[in-house]
Amino acid sequence: MRTLAPHEFRTLMQQPQAYLLDVRLPDEVAHVALPNAVNILLHELAAHAGEIPQNRAIAIYCHHGVRSAQAGWMLERLGHRDVSHLEGGIHAWADTIDPTLPRY
Repeated sequence: MRTLAPHEFRTLMQQPQAYLLDVRLPDEVAHVALPNAVNILLHELAAHAGEIPQNRAIAIYCHHGVRSAQAGWMLERLGHRDVSHLEGGIHAWADTIDPTLPRY
């Protein structure tokens, strides 16, 4: 699994084959989210791993990067090969890429 800085993550998520995965809780997603992200809770990820395409780059994020790293390791153990996560999560994204996003 690759750990990507916000500008690297932005480049990945702009690629047409990227699958953007948000592993945060619904109340976090309601507060702020990146466009086109699929939300699957971290604790439900193993049960839904079959819904995540094997042939696409997977770009995972959470609030600060801890849950997305766990999700990435899990998906790799389940056979996914092209997995990356956002270092520092959506908080770092807001600090670096889009300061207009709300923070929590």
